[in-house]
Amino acid sequence: MTSRIDGLLEDLFGPYRDLPAAQDLRAEVREDLIERFGDLMDAGFDEDAALRATSQSVGDLEEILRDLRAEHADDAGPDVRADAHPGVVPGTGAGGGPGPDAPGVRDGMGAGAGDGVPGGVGAGGIGADAGVGVGAGVGGGAALPPGGASGGGGAPGGAGVSGVSAGAGAAPGGAGAGTREGVPLAVLRFNAMGLSHADFRGAFLDNGNFNASQLVGAIFAGASLRGATLKAAHLAGADFRDAVADGATFNASHLGGADFTRARLAETAFKAADLAGAVFDHAVLSGANLSSASATRATFTRADLTDARFSHVAMRGADLSSATLVGTQLKYTDLRGASFAGNALTGVVLDSSNLTGASFAGSTLMHVSFRNCSKRTIASLVLDGATMDRLTYIHLTAHGARPSGSFTVV
Repeated sequence: MTSRIDGLLEDLFGPYRDLPAAQDLRAEVREDLIERFGDLMDAGFDEDAALRATSQSVGDLEEILRDLRAEHADDAGPDVRADAHPGVVPGTGAGGGPGPDAPGVRDGMGAGAGDGVPGGVGAGGIGADAGVGVGAGVGGGAALPPGGASGGGGAPGGAGVSGVSAGAGAAPGGAGAGTREGVPLAVLRFNAMGLSHADFRGAFLDNGNFNASQLVGAIFAGASLRGATLKAAHLAGADFRDAVADGATFNASHLGGADFTRARLAETAFKAADLAGAVFDHAVLSGANLSSASATRATFTRADLTDARFSHVAMRGADLSSATLVGTQLKYTDLRGASFAGNALTGVVLDSSNLTGASFAGSTLMHVSFRNCSKRTIASLVLDGATMDRLTYIHLTAHGARPSGSFTVV
């Protein structure tokens, strides 16, 4: 299977094999894609479907590669044209196909999707045809499978889960989720279930397994999800406000519009996940891994992003204003139009990223790296009122780039 991934990368990076920076990027992307493919296979996708979803997660690298070519052309002399190599195959970047607004594993994950992956989560998989999640839940919420694995019925007014009654200890108005005081559901598996709009608020779900489940609009507010796995799950619009999900795994999941306000997500993995429009305001994401994710228009206002990794992420228009950015890795990332306003950035790495039009207004930048960012990107940065140390300024002005705006070098 690695040979097929290598073939995909050869189509993308082949025209740039003479550029060391492009080959470094290729090695990192290869590692991410192999890991993503493995996650999808673990989640139950067949080999072809997993490869198809993996290929769609490459993201928008075209402009980064073109900028690398242009910089190389400038260094090589006037006879080397910046457009000598056409870049990636049309359809792999933003606006040419899936792009950052539709990455990952959407096929078959949407409610009533007609093009689901065979045997996966699409129509005819876990929907009404399979009889899963049918019936009224407690307080009108989404139902869990009646009787669960034991086949036993629940208490009056609620559906049972593996023989565990949904009466006492259930989340108010929820689907019979056990609480810390009741029966912990972390011992149960929720793989490939239809649980859209289910109410797990305040539930104890540590180490629970929700891989490939339909959880659109599900409520996990205040729940404990430490070490839980939610790979390739459909969680669009889900509510994780104030949840504790340290060490959880959301790889390859669809989380568009999900709300993680004030959530604790230390060391949590969101690799190759769709986070478009997701809200992480005031959340703790220290050490989190969002490599190869799509987070266009996502908000991280006042979030703790210490040592978080955002390699190869589509973050166009993202709001990171007033966030804590210490040791944060944002390499090879699309940050066009992103806002870092009012931040204190320390030891942040922005190497080879597209920062066209990004704002650092009023920010303090200390030991921030801009290696391999294009001259055009540097010239477009909004730096009014910013303060930076001399090392950061050296990175900004490397290769003759000239930042504009009224900033201070200390």
